[in-house]
Amino acid sequence: MCINKKLITVAFAVLFCPLMAAVSMAQPVIQVDGPFNIQEQGTANEIGFGIGRYVNFGVQSALPVSAEGTAGVATQGSISVPLYWPNSSGYASGQSSNTTLTGPWTLTFTNPCCPDHVVQTPTTFDSPPPFVENFTISGSGTTPTFKWIVPNGYLPDAVAFDIRDRRSVHEPFHYVSLPGNATEYTVPSVLSELGSLDPENTSCYGIMIALLELRDENMPDYPENTLGRSISHLSFCASEEAFPLGGIYIPIITEDGVLTFNMYVSKLVPVVLDPAVATGYEFRTEAGNPNFAYVELPAIGDDKFYVTYESSGTVMETVRTGDTLVFPDEGVSMFSVTGIETAAAISPRNPLAFMATVGFVSDGRFTGSMTPLITDNGPTAAAIDIMPFSTRNRIQTNSHRIIPVALLGSTTLDVTTLTDISAIFGPAAVTDIGVLHWNAKAGRHIRDMNRDGFADLVFLFENRKSGLTADDTAACLLVNTSQGDFGGCDAVEVVNRRDIWFSQSPFSFKNNPD
Repeated sequence: MCINKKLITVAFAVLFCPLMAAVSMAQPVIQVDGPFNIQEQGTANEIGFGIGRYVNFGVQSALPVSAEGTAGVATQGSISVPLYWPNSSGYASGQSSNTTLTGPWTLTFTNPCCPDHVVQTPTTFDSPPPFVENFTISGSGTTPTFKWIVPNGYLPDAVAFDIRDRRSVHEPFHYVSLPGNATEYTVPSVLSELGSLDPENTSCYGIMIALLELRDENMPDYPENTLGRSISHLSFCASEEAFPLGGIYIPIITEDGVLTFNMYVSKLVPVVLDPAVATGYEFRTEAGNPNFAYVELPAIGDDKFYVTYESSGTVMETVRTGDTLVFPDEGVSMFSVTGIETAAAISPRNPLAFMATVGFVSDGRFTGSMTPLITDNGPTAAAIDIMPFSTRNRIQTNSHRIIPVALLGSTTLDVTTLTDISAIFGPAAVTDIGVLHWNAKAGRHIRDMNRDGFADLVFLFENRKSGLTADDTAACLLVNTSQGDFGGCDAVEVVNRRDIWFSQSPFSFKNNPD
């Protein structure tokens, strides 16, 4: 049989070449898209995003992601920064606090599966947009309206607004791109992720609002088209109730829990400030801010609060809901509010939780703060006994007598081991006097007051400074020590009459029928 070898060779070549092309096309590669380089600044926040000035660079997508073996590094001159993938979308970025690095970054991606992939970012500039100011929430509790002010003289190319469920902060729950002249936005009932704001979400929501400087203002605000941006981080809770029509000013919550504001205020015009959960707060202005002129406090618990400020000495005043406390003519730069009951169970980050209204002595910028006076970790619960040996614990408000209060020892609390002790008592958080002026031996001391075999620590407090009124049915003691904090409450009967018999000694109650 005669075989045409030339024909076979041609046929083999025809079959082999497509096969090799298919093998070559099947070889995996690192797919990279959308390199960006953005000069940014971010406000303080609790969720781990960048704070202060920094350069943010990377790509919109680099696949496979790092979990599948890809690594990335950004290089500019002698500076090298690793890239990170925060989620499975492929978005990869890095940051540098050296804001003078405005040139292009060389991004190198490696993976054992594939050849290296190198891409270069565009350059950026050295002046990010300013932050928004006077951020408020008003209207419906589930479709609220947010308003803000852009600093005078600046008009951004666009405004980016997103809402994030605080249970998964890296995934936007709702995103919208607004024109640069936008100064308000109403949240729709159906969000971009086909959900809605939930008043039952006790973790609440985070807002990221960014003013953007774009490379091409006629193109979308994708990262690769963004030259600079400022990101303000704020928090709010959805509510079944409506927010006040006038709006509540929402603060920025720092990593250590301090609430900070950035807004313009006008003389004697009220503004409503939004705190987080606490039993007291310290309000403070910063250098150059106008002083506080007055304060009004909301209806919470027993509607009674204690405001302390400095004016030719320390002044403490009782303020009830609906009252306006006017400070001296020059105003004050700092005041504190105490007396918020823990039983009020104020939800953290909820703008409706505790709305303090303040006014200022003049126009100007307010960049002050509102700091919780207690931490999330409360004192260890302990038994106390107000007026030991008395069963009714009757207290006369206008008496000059002393109130003895015992921190009771037990199998779990040995009061004899406590050191560096201090104590406060009652709604006014009065400190103990330590020693009676008429009997130095009757000061703070250790004694088994309830005769249970365990030593008790007894404190003495001035009745008239306790803050107790006829409306109070219980009073509490808080003891701070090097070994920890201990606190407890006991029932009281507070009266305004002078017909209660007191013995000469505050501890001679054995024969007292009260």
